[in-house]
Amino acid sequence: MDITCDGVVIRETEYGEADKIVTFLCAEYGKITVMAKGVRSIKSKNSSAVQLFCASTFEMVEKNGRYTLKTASVNDSFYSVRDNIERFALASYFADICNTVCLENNDEREMLRLLLNSFYAMAHFKDIPLWRIKCAFEMKCMQASGLAPDLSECTGCAKPAVDSTSDEGDYLFSPADGGFICPACLAEYGEKPIIPVGVHTVDALLYLLSSPQSRMLRFPLPDDPSAVYELCNLCERYLSVQAQKRFETLSFYKSVCVM
Repeated sequence: MDITCDGVVIRETEYGEADKIVTFLCAEYGKITVMAKGVRSIKSKNSSAVQLFCASTFEMVEKNGRYTLKTASVNDSFYSVRDNIERFALASYFADICNTVCLENNDEREMLRLLLNSFYAMAHFKDIPLWRIKCAFEMKCMQASGLAPDLSECTGCAKPAVDSTSDEGDYLFSPADGGFICPACLAEYGEKPIIPVGVHTVDALLYLLSSPQSRMLRFPLPDDPSAVYELCNLCERYLSVQAQKRFETLSFYKSVCVM
């Protein structure tokens, strides 16, 4: 059976002398892994379309649940994402996340749109800091996966979040439970990690979870290194806990990025 769909390459592995095993994310079928024969040859017409991060149209043949690439054409190579080490590292992290949380034979329209929007922002909006794209992607990814945190009330006793601050005025966020913990419930919470955050971080999260993807990069946050660190730390730790994975690509991004 022949299948044609648009997607983004999120993983590539060299195979044999000239082949690749390529994983891409598409809207209708979710995550698909295909055998791309001969694409590492300089004579291959499909080689450019199966590069990491490329948005391409793929034509495949499916047999017994396995896919083999027939033809592929580039829609957007996102070359400027790949020619800068910081953008490349962040894009690798995003692709790693998609490969982890997205499913095969599943509707992944929201995740594909999020990935494309994020790559586009990195490629074309150079005035937007990468940390801002990163935080937006992480939280919108959790939302698209049905794992958005509940910021309205304490996860223990359902007390309104506005009444759940500590004596220092911080909100106490639990990555494991996906919400705030009030001081009264904290005493019985055990040894689960808690992240204290201020009101600016809460405002940014509320904006991210209520805004459409077209406005996700406009979330409010003071231009202050401590505020940026607090939001980045919460978003990446929450995603890591919910995805049950420590992302080596995130460590790589942190090793090369300049805040």
